[in-house]
Amino acid sequence: MGARDARHIIKTIAHLGRHTSFTGNVNFYVYEEQAPILARTMLLLSIFLDQDHEASDSEQAQLFLEIYGNVFLREKSSEIMKELSTKLLRLLCDSTGSLVSLLNFSALRFRDRDDLEVVFKFWRDDIRKTFDIGKLWEMRLRRLHGTRYDVRENMCDWDYHMKLLKQEVTIIHKTEYLRWREHGLAFEVRDSTYDKPNRSMATIDLMKQDGISVPKWGFFNDVITGPFVPFGVESENEDLVKQVNDQHKHTSGDVAEFNILAYLGEYKRNFHSVNSLASRVKVHILPPVSEPFLALKKLQKSSFKFAGIFVSNSCAQHIPKIPPRFVSETTILIVEMARYMLDLKAEQVAAFKEKVLEISKGAGYHFIENGITSTGPGKVKNDDFAIFASDGLDSSFYSAF
Repeated sequence: MGARDARHIIKTIAHLGRHTSFTGNVNFYVYEEQAPILARTMLLLSIFLDQDHEASDSEQAQLFLEIYGNVFLREKSSEIMKELSTKLLRLLCDSTGSLVSLLNFSALRFRDRDDLEVVFKFWRDDIRKTFDIGKLWEMRLRRLHGTRYDVRENMCDWDYHMKLLKQEVTIIHKTEYLRWREHGLAFEVRDSTYDKPNRSMATIDLMKQDGISVPKWGFFNDVITGPFVPFGVESENEDLVKQVNDQHKHTSGDVAEFNILAYLGEYKRNFHSVNSLASRVKVHILPPVSEPFLALKKLQKSSFKFAGIFVSNSCAQHIPKIPPRFVSETTILIVEMARYMLDLKAEQVAAFKEKVLEISKGAGYHFIENGITSTGPGKVKNDDFAIFASDGLDSSFYSAF
């Protein structure tokens, strides 16, 4: 719920081969609040799972990170995105393409399909439908910094040292972070020109026009934290995140590219084609409606139970609405905390966690522990996630899991 990209699906697919004792099928049910965000998840899955066989793994990883994290693209990447938009449009409308056996659209209404079709056509039509992301980025920065816009570099430097580094993510270099804050570029290929708008970052919001609120394409995403955390701050290759004389030898971009390459390698070793993956994995696309579990109405007679539920911090208010019929005593609930929301004060981050604990308990879940992630050698507990179990499940089950 509300992950806004495909990172959890991709990592789970990549690591599926590690769980040799598990031979069953995996079903993902994906909910997002807007059609453009849902379409972007499909695009990132398409890049990861179904790239041109002529492209090397390195090129594929770079393309993925570029579309995932940059507001501007290389011309080549922009053209590839247009091609993928056409493929996704045909997949949605004509049920053709290599992902047809993997993605399930049966829960979508005609209106939802129409909305996704509008998004895919917007992505590929850069002549009639302009999208000046450079201007939109500047507008967001001016609104963020206000009267201090002219000294924004100092403001970014403060955010980096006094907020981001306090979250123990020193692998994100200052130059990377400042480049993102100023230009919206997080992952770059050497000696490349980035001048094409990344239209997959466009979302729709109500804006005033002649005194009336009308839906318009715009850029309403993060301009503070950056896209480094999901792929670029930890790795199974501990040499990448080690420090020498209190300095990192590698950047967050290096870590992110290594991780995507590692995921690609595992995926291709375990599943030699999308069809072989689809024999075990299905991704169900749910309607982007205001009440997420209304999207499961067609499944109300089904007897399945969710093994795990991931809820982003933007969707935490929906936890009490999870239908009990989809929850068993072995269901794990993972809720994203507000650790990396740098615009919040420390007391606000703590208050958010307390609120999540309160509503989860009220919904019949009990807290197990904070999420555990690696920070170089060894592991530490932090507040990336809070993990809950449904009543009847104790922490010993989770430990074994």
